[in-house]
Formats: sequence, structure tokens, C-alpha cells
Amino acid sequence: MRTLLLAVGLSVAACLGAGQEARAQSFQITPADWDQIASRYEPCALGSAPSDSAAYVTWSLNARRSARLSLPLPAALREVASRWPDERHWMAPDSSRVEVSVMAQPSGALAAGGEGMEVDVEGTCALPVAGHRATVHRIRLTDTRTKHVRYAAAVDALVRPGIAISAMVESPNVGGRDAMIRAFGALKVQEARGTRRPSASRSGG
Repeated sequence: MRTLLLAVGLSVAACLGAGQEARAQSFQITPADWDQIASRYEPCALGSAPSDSAAYVTWSLNARRSARLSLPLPAALREVASRWPDERHWMAPDSSRVEVSVMAQPSGALAAGGEGMEVDVEGTCALPVAGHRATVHRIRLTDTRTKHVRYAAAVDALVRPGIAISAMVESPNVGGRDAMIRAFGALKVQEARGTRRPSASRSGG
């Protein structure tokens, strides 16, 4: 994900106390620190998720310490090749897309802007994710030539010490974007137990 708009370092420095600022600047923050940042924002208003389990497909993401993250994404999304080895990408027929990285600390990055693109910041909200809180930065992108509008967001959460998820979602409509954001609220963390590790990389429902 290209870092063009939102930098988590600025948010951390602004939201944490002076005694934590040096640690924040080096991105050595804890899930509690990140929850404190997210608590500054109103809860995300995203509507209700579909009750039909077939509306989602659950994907498995590898994390540090042999942990596994389970992320249910809208079923229309299909995984596509990523140019970046540390990212996974999904696309839908309507051009909606999701890019996800699992790392040690949140990146706070959102791919946006560029020549001929007008960026309007819609605001930031907080989303419960795996027992913690994610920050969700929402923007609207307008092609200055065609006037086509796309809706995007950056989702960042620190769900366990040393396990963060940073994602970018983008859709041609607000409902599609919000459905993808809402999916991160259902993310689950499967802690490593002994040497046993799940072998499946994808499961339906």
C-alpha cells in the first residue's frame, strides 16, 4: 500500500501522552495504546451485516508467533496476485478491492490521490476488532476528468502484541466500502497452541 495520505505516526504523537511520545514515534506501541488512539473517535456507523453466511467467505492470514487471523470478506471478492510480498489483494467484479498487510505495528497508510484525483476526507471512526479497536479513516476520491467517484478507507488495528492488521478498501459505492470495513469487525485471532497449525488457507461461510 502506497503511503500518500495518512500517517499513523502523526496520530500517535497527537493522541498519546508526552511520556509515551518517544515510544510512539518509533512505532513501539501496544494494543492498549492503539485502543486509546481509537477511543478518541466515534463508533463507525456501518449498518447491519447480512444474516446469510453465504454472503461472506473466510480467508486465513498468517501472523507472527504462528498465530492465524480469520477474515470474512464479501463473497464477491476474489484473491488476485499482489506486486508486494507482504500484502494480499482481493478484487470484485464491480472493481471493489481490498489490500491487507499483517505486520508487527499498524502502518496507517492509505493509497489515494495522484494526478487528476480530488481527495475529500470524510472523517475517522472506531471499529471493534478482535477485542480491540481499529481506526478507520474514510475518504472520497473524485476523478477530475470523468467526475467518477470512488469511496476508500484505511483500517488499522493492533489486535495482539506484535500483531497488527492494516488494510485499504475501495469501492465505487458507499455501501460496498462499508460492507468491506464491516467485515474487519468479524476478524478473529487464532492463537498458536503447541506445534499444531491449521492447514486450510480458505474456507467458505
